[in-house]
Amino acid sequence: MLYLKKKRKGFLRVPNELLDDLYSDDPVLRKKARVYLCLLRHAFFVDGVITLSRKKIPCRRGEWITTLRQLEEKTEVPKTLVSRLLAKLADEGCIRVRRLGRFTQVQLLHFDEPVVAKAAKSTDGPKSPPAASPATLPLTQRPNYKRFE
Repeated sequence: MLYLKKKRKGFLRVPNELLDDLYSDDPVLRKKARVYLCLLRHAFFVDGVITLSRKKIPCRRGEWITTLRQLEEKTEVPKTLVSRLLAKLADEGCIRVRRLGRFTQVQLLHFDEPVVAKAAKSTDGPKSPPAASPATLPLTQRPNYKRFE
């Protein structure tokens, strides 16, 4: 099976869009966010080597080699939906997926890029002041997610 030599220490950078999806009212978006968050959590943070069926395979920073069953157990998302969500994340340009027999190698494409806010598209009309992000609003003006009511 998988053998890791080093334990992970430190913090995980999670994009705000992922957190928005995690607390969305749409159950498929929540499951997709759960799968992507699991990939972020378990991706290698340094280059290393893992052993699969007595073969040593190099695993670079931002990659994780796993099985669909293991992803199903960690995310509590059915295995058939996990494979569809991985394909959707690959289509969106978030990950690259490669099959290694019964294992799946997932590479996070933007693992080393800094997390920044997306710039608003410019228009030819008058410019309005930028909208405040939910984190900078007072508690009384922050969005209230329906799931927590």
